[in-house]
Amino acid sequence: MKGAPLSKADITDEGTPFVLYGELYTTYGEVTRSIKRRTDKVVEPQFYSKVGDVIMPTSGETPEDIATASCIMLPDVILAGDLLIYRTQKVDGRLVSFVVKNKVNKQISSVAQGKSVVHVRAEELSKISISYPSDAEQQKILTMLELLEYKMAKQRELIEHLKKYKRGVSIAIFDRKISLTKNNPSWIKTTVGEICKITMGQSPDSESYNTDQIGIPLVQGNADMRNRITCPQRYTSKPTKICEKGSIILSVRAPVGSVGRADRTVCLGRGVCAINSDNNDFLYYFFERNEPYWKRIEQGGTFTAISGDDIADMPIDYPSLEERQKIADFLLKIDTHIAVEENTLNQLVALKSGLLQQLFI
Repeated sequence: MKGAPLSKADITDEGTPFVLYGELYTTYGEVTRSIKRRTDKVVEPQFYSKVGDVIMPTSGETPEDIATASCIMLPDVILAGDLLIYRTQKVDGRLVSFVVKNKVNKQISSVAQGKSVVHVRAEELSKISISYPSDAEQQKILTMLELLEYKMAKQRELIEHLKKYKRGVSIAIFDRKISLTKNNPSWIKTTVGEICKITMGQSPDSESYNTDQIGIPLVQGNADMRNRITCPQRYTSKPTKICEKGSIILSVRAPVGSVGRADRTVCLGRGVCAINSDNNDFLYYFFERNEPYWKRIEQGGTFTAISGDDIADMPIDYPSLEERQKIADFLLKIDTHIAVEENTLNQLVALKSGLLQQLFI
């Protein structure tokens, strides 16, 4: 059964809880116990949820997107938009949702149709078979999976709290509201070009590109930067602009200002530059919190960019070497803590995925 004919235009501050199909990609997981949206609209009785209803989107941007589901554990929620509503008494809806999102998702993606917008029909979904255990076994499995989901949710909250703390303390440090040294030293006003070496990247010979890890890793644009460390996807046997391990890598094309670090010697391709100073850790954190500056100076229409001169002219308040080192060490400790907690979350995600694959072979 498809959802009620409502859309984003029907959202109100008060009224009946309701779910739109697009929120399955951004807001709700396999099991939903609270609803974000409200509407003052009234719909036909069949569009109000029953506890255990499973909802799936009928359209999305990619075949992978469309292979998702959520079990609604609340009554009388309006299920709206391009949603398929699945109701059954044979299998716990939570189990169905976990299986759809983690086990038969590839099968669902394979029957999706369309290009710019992908659709899936209820008739095609009904052909996908799943196996399920007895009621007692279902409850044991769900207890285990929901415990994992709870731990994952708490882990995400912890990570977000740490990131929020880092953002706040970083702003306070660079706005000079707090000092990490006792004598509260003065900072000098200068420019990035005065204290750094800037190396702009360029495109190597296209014939030298490869994905076989032959030559030197090639960093090109924001796509090659993940979580502070550059993650090159290609290599080049004819490197041109080289930068050493530890260099700051800055994206100079859209999205401008993304910053990472080279964890090895790399070749600088088009769309990035390398920046080096006597304390790259301090400089990294300075660039990380200066996204508004890039937004002000970037040029271009569809493809925005900044130049080497733009970077060199960037104003910077520069503290003493002792203060720079203390700032870098302090923020690096927070980043290390965040990385440890993110690794714990990744382990929980992997455990959940492995269990689901083993449970529903």
